[in-house]
Amino acid sequence: MTPSLTTSLRIGIPLISCIGLASCQPKEKTIVVEKLSEAWYENEANLQPSIYGQAEILKQLNPSCNKTDLGFTPKAIEGFYTGSHMTITEDRMIDQNSYEIASTRNTKSVIKSEEERISICPPLEDHPSIESVALKIAKEVEHSHQWYQQSAEHLAQKIAKIGINVHPLVERKRYYRNNYLDTQVFQISDLVDNAYFMWQEDKKVIAFFPHASEESLSLTYNPVPLWNLAFVARHEYGHLIFQTHMEKTLSSPQWDYFSYMQNHPFLHTTQPQEPRSFFDMMLKPAEPAIDSYFIISALNEGFADLFALYSSTNELPGIEEAPCFIDSRDPRSPVFQDGVKKVWTENILSSLLDRDYEEEATETYGAPCGAFQKYSFHHIGALLAHSVDQIFLRSFELTHFEGDIDAAKLQLAIRWLNDFKDHLSLADQGPRGILSQIIESAWQVAMGEQTLNPEDDLCEFVKESFSGFKPYWQAKNSQLAVCFD
Repeated sequence: MTPSLTTSLRIGIPLISCIGLASCQPKEKTIVVEKLSEAWYENEANLQPSIYGQAEILKQLNPSCNKTDLGFTPKAIEGFYTGSHMTITEDRMIDQNSYEIASTRNTKSVIKSEEERISICPPLEDHPSIESVALKIAKEVEHSHQWYQQSAEHLAQKIAKIGINVHPLVERKRYYRNNYLDTQVFQISDLVDNAYFMWQEDKKVIAFFPHASEESLSLTYNPVPLWNLAFVARHEYGHLIFQTHMEKTLSSPQWDYFSYMQNHPFLHTTQPQEPRSFFDMMLKPAEPAIDSYFIISALNEGFADLFALYSSTNELPGIEEAPCFIDSRDPRSPVFQDGVKKVWTENILSSLLDRDYEEEATETYGAPCGAFQKYSFHHIGALLAHSVDQIFLRSFELTHFEGDIDAAKLQLAIRWLNDFKDHLSLADQGPRGILSQIIESAWQVAMGEQTLNPEDDLCEFVKESFSGFKPYWQAKNSQLAVCFD
């Protein structure tokens, strides 16, 4: 067993997001103690357990197994791994007059992990284990890979094999320092009920965290382990498809998006967020390039949501057992779980692109599970996924199509990415322009040069779904501006 990742970095704007909408969940239990002379992590007796994140630790059934036997020959999987123990240690400065985190610029994070390649041997018990979880994920990955190769046809690209990592335990330790009050706050918790995709030059990985224990409050939000919900693994594989098709463009010096993602590897975490700590997920509006990363990340998430839907024959198996995902992350649903419509209003666009951090913290903290969070790139991605799917459904190609409609939608989605890449310009467009181009590219591949009439049904759909873009499209004389005449 050899260490695979030991990183110490100053986090400015981490690309982190809660796939389980955990920002809506209870605050962690904290304790304030007198300042100690020794380093905080050398006195772990001061760390207090969280009332939220308690993992049901996964165990390995057969450590002596030396040759994998899945019952089928994997074509998409590079290997299986388990992190024997991962620790994420955070050291944060707190505002001098309160216990609120002042800025992520004062945050350091150390990630330590030991990773081991494992083999999977039958028989596997019904009770969750590292091997049984890995096998379930493997089946969904293989399904996704095979479906993509068959459905994308001539548009398919060579997809790198992917590693599957099942974490038995991921522990997070937090240390908040308030030098003004000469105090410290210690917390310890487990990361539970989540999955993430990580892209590295030499390795691509889909990883799952453990399920919450019966004592954990998070069971209210995640009653079923995510590895039992097929759409989750398919969503994560969708990230691999997206980044494969977008790699050349987004790895260019102009963007360098993948280096950014490698520096912030965990796209998903499920931990309760206090008001100021939610800023860790966000991106600074003062830096246009960073806001543009946010838009690309939303596109990444939206495409992955669509891939999960299309690869499941227009169903999302298991979503009915995921309370925080019903409606909100289903591209077919016209609303989020709190009833907010998935339409691009001026209010959503202006608040997204001209963020108010105070509003951001207040609105997010304590929001109902599944409620629309306009500062979450997962939810902006969900809004994109619904909008684009509705555009595809109205295309002449699909309204007169008699074959496999999900495969046809995948091909439209790949052509959508290709068209977007051809028009992508960070320097010229900025975040609003990039978001507009994402939608205009979807329209272009679905509708072509079809003439629009302000009185027809297509224009009614444009006005209802994209009213916030009216001034921008009129100013640039967009094809879609005619609908607002």
